[in-house]
Amino acid sequence: MSVALDFANTVACPGCRVDDGLATSQDIERWLRAHRRELGPWDGPIPVAALRRLRTTVRQLFACAVEEAAPDATCLVAINRLGRLAATYPRLDWREGRRRKVIVAGKENSRDYLLASLAASVIATVAEEGRVRLRKCQSPRCTHYLLARTSRQIWCSPSGCGNRARVARHYRRARRRVVPVSG
Repeated sequence: MSVALDFANTVACPGCRVDDGLATSQDIERWLRAHRRELGPWDGPIPVAALRRLRTTVRQLFACAVEEAAPDATCLVAINRLGRLAATYPRLDWREGRRRKVIVAGKENSRDYLLASLAASVIATVAEEGRVRLRKCQSPRCTHYLLARTSRQIWCSPSGCGNRARVARHYRRARRRVVPVSG
């Protein structure tokens, strides 16, 4: 799974019964520890407000990618600004409906490596691996995104959202089959 996708899906989702993964400092620390291998090393305090702003930007970019719509310029500026904090960084170009990743040389020993790593993962997900596979979960109450493993995958979780959708479909069919008994 993409760390960018997992980051975007830290938002509270009533349909999935998932709480906000960045609600408290402890939640953020737990999430960062779980993804330390993908994000690499970072020093200094955790930029809580910046992480929450980045999550909003990421979700806006994912929504645009799924809908094949051009994102707001502020989203592109924000993600590319954060990406520049790395020694080399990806820049997201989005012109005439085409999106691609461009590698650019940046600063060395960035103090903001954490945000830069997340931004790089977002750009890779939107411009490369998620070009065709990034989707929004089709469960009506779900707010999560997924990278589809097959062309038929429509739910973020087969055992969560998928199971609820199958149960609801079964319930609707069963109710239609019920014939009232006349006395």
